[in-house]
Amino acid sequence: MRLFLVLAMLLLASCAPSAESIARNAIAAHQSLESYDLAFIMQGRTSTVVEGQNVTIVSVIEMQGTFDRGDMHLISSMRSEAGPLYTERSAETYIIGDTMYLKNEGVWYTSRAEEPLDQSADLAALLKGSEVQRLADEDGFHVLRVIPSESALEQYAQLDRSALLEDGQLTSMRVTYWVDAKTFLITRAQTTATFQLQDSEFLFESEARITPTAGQIELPDEALDAVDLSPPLPEV
Repeated sequence: MRLFLVLAMLLLASCAPSAESIARNAIAAHQSLESYDLAFIMQGRTSTVVEGQNVTIVSVIEMQGTFDRGDMHLISSMRSEAGPLYTERSAETYIIGDTMYLKNEGVWYTSRAEEPLDQSADLAALLKGSEVQRLADEDGFHVLRVIPSESALEQYAQLDRSALLEDGQLTSMRVTYWVDAKTFLITRAQTTATFQLQDSEFLFESEARITPTAGQIELPDEALDAVDLSPPLPEV
């Protein structure tokens, strides 16, 4: 009986997909993912020196959005606290085709769109060339620990559109993915990263959740009267 159990365990282990196989399937699954909902939260802590005093700035960014074949609808908010100082901002953004619509403090603005944020593609891109370790499965999900290579870190920095990466250097990053065992879609990702800025260090922890959807993005009528901020086209 003991020998039978050992053989059964070996057989099951040989049938289990490897971390590399799961990563390859996840990359392929996200290449074909066209529509999804996103929930994202990031908590950051910046340590710096101001006028000889150590200052810690705590910030929280939350985003909820829908992405559909290149179009995007995103609601974002940011809270920042530095000692007694507290600020809070929120915005709503649509990208329809090559046009961006932004609602800020009740006023709509429009301009030509840059490449929209695509969290799904960014998560899959980080798997390429990185070391991947398989952790214990959880309730129908493969759990992967991703240790990005230098090239993957550089590519991630290029994919990120934030001003933080333009001014700082990404020095460390640790990522855990939850991959659906049936569809191989990355449905949850937790990230811890450190950036070295000129005179300070920024540490953040984030979590993203992705849910496939068949929703269609429609621009609200009030955005049609948006103030156009696009620069004038060059004369021919």
